[in-house]
Amino acid sequence: MDWADWLGDAAKEEDRRDADSNEEESVVALHVPRIHRILWIPLSLAAGSLFLEALPPTSILAGTAVGSTGSFGALVTSFAKASGAAIAAAGSNALSVTLPMASTILFMFSLRGLNSHETSKRGNWLGVVGAASAVVTVVATTWIPQYSSSVLLRSMGLFMPTAAAACAVGLGVASCVQMEEMPQLVAGFHSFTGLAAVLIGLSAHLNPSATAAGGALAQALETFIGVSVGAATFSGSVVAALKLHGTIPGRPIGMKIRGPINGLCLTKLALLTTVYCGVGTPWVRTGALLANMTASAMIGAMMVLPVGGADMPVIVSLLNSLSGLATSASGFMMSNSMLVMTGALVTSSGALLSDIMCRGINRSLVSVLQGGFGVEDGSLAVPSGGTVAGEVHTIDSAELVRKLTHAKKVLIVPGYGMAVARCQQQVSEIANLLRNRNGAMVVFGIHPVAGRLPGHMNVLLAEANVPYDIVLEMEEVNAEIASFDLCIVLGANDIVNPTTGSDPSSPIYGMPAIEVWKCRECIVLKRSMATGYSGVENPLFFHENSRMLFGHAREMMDKIRNELVDQLPSEDVVQQGPTAVVGETGNSAGKDGSSDSSTEEQRIEYPPVGVMVGFVNECIFESAEATETERRVAVTPVVTRKLRMLGFDVAFEEGSGEAAGFSDEEYELMGATRLKTAEEVYAKADVMLRVGALCGKDVRLCRDGNSPEGSVQVVISTFPVNDEVLALLEQFRARKVTVINMAAVPRISRAQKLDVLTSMANIAGYRAVVEAFHVLPRISRPSVTASGHLPAASVFVIGTGVAGLSAVATAQSLGARVYASDVRDTTKEQIESMGATFVRIECRELSGAGGVGGYAAEISSPEFKRAQMETYAAMVKKVDVVICTAMIPNRRAPVLVTAAMVRSMAPHSVIVDLAATAGGNCELTVPGRTLVDGVSKVTLVGRTTLTSDMPQQSSTMLSHNLLGMLQLLRKDTSSGEVGGPASLTFNFDDVVVRQSTFTRDGEMLYPPPPMPQPPTPVPPSLPVGVELLPMMHRDDSNAQAVLDYLCDHSEAVAVALGFTVVLALGISADVNNVRLVGDFVLSLLIGHFTVAAVTPALHTPLISVTNAISGVIATGGMLQMNGPFPSGQVVSALAAVFFSLVNVSGGFAITHRMLQMFKPAQTRAILDGPRPADVDVARRVN
Repeated sequence: MDWADWLGDAAKEEDRRDADSNEEESVVALHVPRIHRILWIPLSLAAGSLFLEALPPTSILAGTAVGSTGSFGALVTSFAKASGAAIAAAGSNALSVTLPMASTILFMFSLRGLNSHETSKRGNWLGVVGAASAVVTVVATTWIPQYSSSVLLRSMGLFMPTAAAACAVGLGVASCVQMEEMPQLVAGFHSFTGLAAVLIGLSAHLNPSATAAGGALAQALETFIGVSVGAATFSGSVVAALKLHGTIPGRPIGMKIRGPINGLCLTKLALLTTVYCGVGTPWVRTGALLANMTASAMIGAMMVLPVGGADMPVIVSLLNSLSGLATSASGFMMSNSMLVMTGALVTSSGALLSDIMCRGINRSLVSVLQGGFGVEDGSLAVPSGGTVAGEVHTIDSAELVRKLTHAKKVLIVPGYGMAVARCQQQVSEIANLLRNRNGAMVVFGIHPVAGRLPGHMNVLLAEANVPYDIVLEMEEVNAEIASFDLCIVLGANDIVNPTTGSDPSSPIYGMPAIEVWKCRECIVLKRSMATGYSGVENPLFFHENSRMLFGHAREMMDKIRNELVDQLPSEDVVQQGPTAVVGETGNSAGKDGSSDSSTEEQRIEYPPVGVMVGFVNECIFESAEATETERRVAVTPVVTRKLRMLGFDVAFEEGSGEAAGFSDEEYELMGATRLKTAEEVYAKADVMLRVGALCGKDVRLCRDGNSPEGSVQVVISTFPVNDEVLALLEQFRARKVTVINMAAVPRISRAQKLDVLTSMANIAGYRAVVEAFHVLPRISRPSVTASGHLPAASVFVIGTGVAGLSAVATAQSLGARVYASDVRDTTKEQIESMGATFVRIECRELSGAGGVGGYAAEISSPEFKRAQMETYAAMVKKVDVVICTAMIPNRRAPVLVTAAMVRSMAPHSVIVDLAATAGGNCELTVPGRTLVDGVSKVTLVGRTTLTSDMPQQSSTMLSHNLLGMLQLLRKDTSSGEVGGPASLTFNFDDVVVRQSTFTRDGEMLYPPPPMPQPPTPVPPSLPVGVELLPMMHRDDSNAQAVLDYLCDHSEAVAVALGFTVVLALGISADVNNVRLVGDFVLSLLIGHFTVAAVTPALHTPLISVTNAISGVIATGGMLQMNGPFPSGQVVSALAAVFFSLVNVSGGFAITHRMLQMFKPAQTRAILDGPRPADVDVARRVN
C-alpha cells in the first residue's frame, strides 16, 4: 500500500467515526481534537524525509570508523558528531519539501470534508490548520535559514502587526455580514486574492535581484502573466461585488463597446509583453508592467459588466477559479510548489462549479460570458414566440392558509425573491407550524442556480434553522413532484417555467426546471406579473391548478404565519404528523417502510372514502394455468395508507401480501378491509389492480356493466398485446369493463412514475446477473493467491435499455469484465461511463440508428443482420455469461443468439434470456424454464418472473406505479380541497390516459391514436428584401469518417497529445518549471475528483473555503520581505500579506458561521416513495 492509499484509508476511517458520532458538543470540542489524527501523517512524512536526507554519507561513516581506534564509546561519539553535522545541513532542505506537502495535503482533506454535512466542520478546521502550516513553512524554511538576524527580526516585526490587523478585519467582516449579502462578500474576497497577486508581482519586479536578471525570459514572462491574471481577477471581482450589491445595475452593461475595448486591450497586452520580456531599462519595464495592470483590469471588468445579475452564480464560480489561477501564477513566478498546487485545487473547484451552474441553466460558459441574456424585473422582455394567453386565477392569504391546513404534503420552492425580501425566517416558521402542529410533510426544493451564488438558498434556509435533510435537490423533488398536495413558489420564475421543456422556440428551452406545474395545486407568490431574468413569459401563471398571490413576500409570509398560529391547534394537542417517512426499502423502517404502523393509524384521520380499490392473492389467482408462481402483490401497506389519504377505500383477499413479506395485519392497520376470497373482492371493488396478465377468470369475476344493478368496473393490469389478449379485451368491452394497460403508458417525462416496464426492467437486469452467477461454476471477480491467478468472468449484455444498463452496472460491481452492444451508437457513452466495453456492430447502415419511446428501432436490412450476427457470434464464444435484453413491447423478440452460437460457448457457460416473455433472443430458450443444452452443456435461463424472486422490492416499485395511475385518474372534489372522497375521471385529452385505456363504456379503444409530435420550431423570418444565398454542396463523408475515427480512438489521441505536450515542455523549459507544471496538473485532477463529491447544499461554503485557501498567496508576499525597508518591494509585499490574510481569516470565519447553521432534523424527513426505477442506473451513466 502506498502513502496515497494510506491517506485515503485514514480519511475514510475519520468519516466513519464522524458519521457515527451524535454528541451535541461545541465545534472546537468536537473537531479540533480530531485534527491530530490526520496531522500525524504529514508530520511523520516530514520527520522521515528529514531522517533519510540527514543520514551521513558512506564516506563519513568510513572515516569515522577508521579514525576511531579507541573504545566503542569513542566510535559512537564520533558517529554522533558526524550525524549531527549532516542533520544540521540537510534539515532545511527536508523541511522545504515536506512542510509544503503537509499544507497541501491538509487543504485536500479540507475540501474532502465538504462531501457531507457531518464532516464539513472538520474540513473547515483542517483548512485553518493548513493555512497556519503554510505560514510556518515560510518562516521555518526561508526566513530562519536564509535571513540574517537583523532582517529576520525586522521581517517578524513587520509581519506580526500586519497579520494581526488583517485577521481582525477579516473576522470583523465575517461576523457582521448578513447571509443575504454573502454573494457580494465572496466576490469581494476574490478581489483580495487578485490584488495580492498584482502586489506580489510588483514586489518581485522591484526586487533588485529580479531586476538585474532582466534577461531571464521565463522569469519575466511568469511575472507578467501573474500580474495580468491578478489584475483581471481583481477588477472582475470588484465589478461582480458591486453588481450583486446593487451599486451597479444588474442588467447587462457595455454590450456595444465591449468588443472594441477588449480588442484594444489584447493588442496592447501583446505589445507590452514584448517590451517587458525584451531587453530594456528598468523604468521602461516598470511602465510596461503598470500598463499591463491597467489593460488586464479593463479586460476583467468588461468580462463581468455585460453579464446579467441572474447569471452571477456562474460568474462567481468563474472568479473563484481565476483567484486560484492567480495563486498558481504567483507560485510559478517564485518557483513555489505549494502555491502552484494550492492554486490548482482552487482553480479546479471553481471550474467544476462553473460547469455545474452552466448545466443548471442549459447554457455554455461562452454564452454566459457573451452576456446580454435577459434583464431583471422584466423591463426588456425577450421575444419567445408570442405572449401567453389564459386567465390568471388569484388567491388571498386567508384562502392559502385554509389550503395549507388541509394539505398533508407541501413543497416550498424558494428563489432569489426570498433573498431580496429577507423572509427566510418567516418561511421556516411556517414550515415548522405545518410539520409540528398540522402533521404535514414539508420539504424545500432547491434549483441549482436559484439565487446569486451556488448553494445560496441552502445557506439562507440554514440561517433560518431549516433542517438540511428536508432541503432537497431538484432531481429528488421532480421524481415525486406529482405526489405533493400543495406547492408554494416563493420569488422564483424562470426555474419553474414550463416552457423549459415544451417550447423549442423559447430562449430557456432545455433548461432543467422544478416541475411545480405537476403538483395538485401550485401557489405562486410574486409582486407582479413581470417576467423573470430571461424576459420569457411564464405559462405557469395561467395553469388551471395555479393560483397567484400578489404582494411583498415578507409581508405575506408574516400574515400567513400569524393566521396559521391562530388556526392550528397547539403542539400539546396534536401529535407530530408523518414528517419522518422512509422509503419502503429503508433500513430504519419496517418491511414496507412504515416506522410505526400502530401509532401511524392512531394519528392519521383518514378522509371520507369514495371509490373502492381491490387486489387479490396473485399466487393462487391463476395457479392452475401459471407456469411459475407470482409472488408480487399489487398494493403494499404504505401505498394502502396513501390510497386511504386520497379518499380511496381498499379491500384485499386474505394472504395477498404474504409471499412478498406483508402480513394481513399490516394492511388492516393501514385501513384496508380483509375479505376471504377473490370473488368477494371483485364483487365489492370499483377498481381492480392486478400484477399478472389478464385471464378468463378476470372476465368471469368482473361485474357486468350492462345489468341494471351493475356498475362500471375498472381493471388496471400490465400485459402484452396478442391475439389471446385481444379476444379477452373483446369480452371486457362487451361487459362494459374499463381496462387500462400499464405497459402502454407512453415513455414521456410526465409519466415516469407510472412506467411499470422501466421499474421491473431495472430489477430484472439486476436479478439476471445474480441468477447467472448463481448457476455459473466460477467466481465473478479476479483473484490472485499463492496458489495461482483466477481471471475475472466475462459478461456480454445484448441490448442496453433499462434492463441492460442495470445488468451492466451489476456485473461491473461484481468485478466481472463486461461487454455490451446495442444498435444505437448513442449508448456507447453510457456503457463506457459505467466501466464496460462497447461492442460496435460495424455496418454503415447503423449510422444514426435510433428509436421511439426509449426503445431501439428494428433494422431489417440483410447487410446489417449479417454484420450483427457475425459480431455476436464472435463475442458469444469468448464470454462466460450472456444477458439478452433486446425486445420491444407487443412484438416478437428478435433471435440474436442462434443454436450454433450457443454450442460455440465453453461448457457450463450461462445465457439468461430476459426476452423470454416475448419468445426469447436465444434460439434455444424455452420461456418459463431453465435447462441445460445437451450438446454444449450451456445453461439457458428462460424464466419469465425473475422480478418475483425479489417480491418485496418489486411490489414496492409496482404499487407506486399503480398509485401514480390512480392519482392521474382521481377527480378532485368540488371544493378543491385535498382529502375529499375519491372519484374517477377519464380525460382522454390527456395523452397518458388515452394511450393506456384499451376499453371504456363498451367501446374498444385499442389501438390508440399516434402520439402527438412536439411542434416544429419556426425559423426566424428574414427582413424584407433579404434572401438566403444557396448553400454549396459539400461532401462530409471524409470529415465524418475522421470524426468517427477520433471518437473511437479518443484515448489514444489524448495520450499522443499529452505525450507531445510533455515532450515540448521537457525540451523548451528547465527542470524546475517542468516539475511545477506536473504539480499543477496533478493538483487539478485531485481537486476535480475531490470537489465533484461535494454535496450541492454546501457549494456556498465550498466557494468560501476555496477562497480562503487561495489566500495562502500571502506566503508569496512573505517571501518578498527580505529587501530594505521602506522600499517598494517590501511595502508591496506587506500590502499583499494584509489583503491575503483578510481573505484567509474572513473566508474560514464566514464558513464556520455557515456550517454552524446547518442542522439535521430530529427525525430525517425524505420523500415518501421510491424514485423512478432507473434512477440508480441513470446516476451511474451520468
